[in-house]
Amino acid sequence: MHSSALLLNQLPFKLRDIGAPLISCDIGGFIFQNTLLDTGASINLLPTSICDKFNISDLKPSTVTLQFADRSIKHPKGILENVIVTVKGCKFPADFVVLEMDFNGQFYDTPIILGRTLLHTIKMNIDFPTSIAKISCGDQSVEIKIFEVSNDLKKSQVYDCHTIDLLDDFDDPDVIDDCVLEELEEIENINLREKKEEDHLNLELKPLPSSLKYMFLEENNSFPIIIVADLSDEQEEELLDVLRKNKKAMGWKMDDLRGIDMRVYMHSIY
Repeated sequence: MHSSALLLNQLPFKLRDIGAPLISCDIGGFIFQNTLLDTGASINLLPTSICDKFNISDLKPSTVTLQFADRSIKHPKGILENVIVTVKGCKFPADFVVLEMDFNGQFYDTPIILGRTLLHTIKMNIDFPTSIAKISCGDQSVEIKIFEVSNDLKKSQVYDCHTIDLLDDFDDPDVIDDCVLEELEEIENINLREKKEEDHLNLELKPLPSSLKYMFLEENNSFPIIIVADLSDEQEEELLDVLRKNKKAMGWKMDDLRGIDMRVYMHSIY
């Protein structure tokens, strides 16, 4: 039967992933562009940044525990009840679980998740081939385009200024004179590279077992390295030659190593 379906060309073509279903919605007079319709979520999720924006602090206590895809567990700050969500002019009530989330983007790009509870309330039907979702608002049915978030923002929601139309004249000589630096103080010229090399000279060398020995990449016994003691003179010279060419890749102290943040690696854990 499977072979017959293939031969008769009765199977549909495989299609690509069209992405997550996103819509724009209005909460508290602000339009949020990246609102995710998530049929896999049993709750509606709201970041704490929105509550802070609206000065909302009276959240209903919650004992809900959320487990994320990476198996991490988080406890929400509370539940915000009876929030009015507006989609295409249709208003719906929703309860949101408020969670502390890290987000550094624009306020109107704050991620909001609408779960099954609200999707059931608005009677949403999603037609994936046309990327159109239908919602019911009383006796009225409204169609919205998903997967393509609208870029239309309210005029009151322009957060970035990219042009300046007019500059006021400013010719106060007193203020301008105060801002002009006539002379820089002369400071001592310090060669940081020399200071670092001096630090290497003062390193304390510890005793080694008989199978190992110290060698130095530079004069004055600076830049010490440890090699095996049974190498021939020729092998030692070849090894030192390679190490001198790649000296920057090695570190004699922890803060010499590239990519090492001392605030992290030397932090005490109690």
